[in-house]
Amino acid sequence: MLIRGNEPGASELRAGAWSVVAPLLDLDEAEREYTDRLQIGELVPEVLFPDEGEMAERLSRHPALLWKAQNARQHAARKAGGRHRAKG
Repeated sequence: MLIRGNEPGASELRAGAWSVVAPLLDLDEAEREYTDRLQIGELVPEVLFPDEGEMAERLSRHPALLWKAQNARQHAARKAGGRHRAKG
C-alpha cells in the first residue's frame, strides 16, 4: 500500500515487480525447449504435456499458438529470402 509522502521511485517499483515476475520466467528444460521451438515455428505441445495427450491436442489447435508458429515460420522465410537475395 502506498502511503502519502512515501512514494517509491521507479527503480524501487521495478525491483518489486521483478521479485514477483522472475520466478515465472525461470523455465525448466521442457518449457525452454517448447519456447525455443515455437520461436522457429514448431508447435510441439507434447514437449510440455508428454503424458496428457488431450491437453497437447488442445494446445496444438489453439489459435494464438497456431498464429505464433505461422508468424515465426514466415519471419524465418523472409529473413532467409533476404539473405539469399543479398548474395545474388
